[in-house]
Order: sequence, then structure tokens, then C-alpha cells
Amino acid sequence: MEPEELTRAGRLRRDFDALFAEAAAEQEAGAESFLAVSVGGDPYALPVSQINGLARDRSLIPLPGAPPDFVGLAGLRGSVLPVWDLAGLMGYAPAAGRWVAIAAGDTAWAVAFEGFDGYLRLASQGLRPYQGPGPAAAFARQAFEGAQGLRPVLDLGLLRQAMQARINTQPTRSLG
Repeated sequence: MEPEELTRAGRLRRDFDALFAEAAAEQEAGAESFLAVSVGGDPYALPVSQINGLARDRSLIPLPGAPPDFVGLAGLRGSVLPVWDLAGLMGYAPAAGRWVAIAAGDTAWAVAFEGFDGYLRLASQGLRPYQGPGPAAAFARQAFEGAQGLRPVLDLGLLRQAMQARINTQPTRSLG
């Protein structure tokens, strides 16, 4: 028999993984799933449909000469992924995020953030267009009202564009 903590951890992992499997069925039923996160003390949401996984307290290997918002490389789910600081990408002061969300899609990358507030399910009609001010203006197209007030929904595609722009503006260096 396993110790209670390992059994509890196993149940939490199973339940969390099941959330991603349920995401497609929820979209058909008119509901969407989100990870409630905080960046710079402000509430945001990440669509579960745009995420392949979530990890905590990963070792990151920094690369010399990398853009300032690039945190480093991390081994996640059997791959080495570039990890970007979500706060830095959004224009906040850089934060040593302990949580890492792996972006879904063809290109493997991840964002690190400091606060994971939980999992949220929301009826699609609860979403509204977002045109607010501040850091979310460039990265959120939708928002919803939550317990902490307005929670903009960050679009990982828009964040990826910001990441690519940072890469493209980095000066090239000679190795010789």
C-alpha cells in the first residue's frame, strides 16, 4: 500500500489530467475551461484548450545572451522546452514564476508565472470582448467577471507573437 501523500498526489495528477481530456467535450456543451493565474498580482485566465500541461518548481537552465524575458530551458514531459516569463512578456517586472504552462500547438514552448489560483469552468456566454487598458490589452481578446473582478483571458497565440518579436530583435553574435 502506498503512503497517503503519494496516493493523494496520484489522485490530484489523475484529476488534473482528466481536466484536459474533458476540455473538448465541454466546448461542445457550451462551456469552456480556464486556469486562473495571477501575474504581477493581477488576475488572468489561460484557456485550457491552448495548454498541453502544467508543472511546478521546474529547474530552468538559463542561456547566455538570451532575450530578457526568456527564463531558460526546462525538461518537461520528455522534451526540452524554452520557457518564457509571462510577466516580462506582458510588460510587468520580471517574476521568478514557479508555475509553468506548456503551450499547445506545433511549436513547443512554455510560459512561467507566479500564481496559480485554480481551475475554472465558465459558460461560453459568460465571456465578453475585452478592450481594457493595461498589460492585458495586447494579449486578451476576451474577459469574464470572477471572484477577484474582471479576469482577462490571455491568448497564447498573441503571447507567442510577442515572444517571436523578442527573438527577432535580438542582436546576432559571432561565436568566434
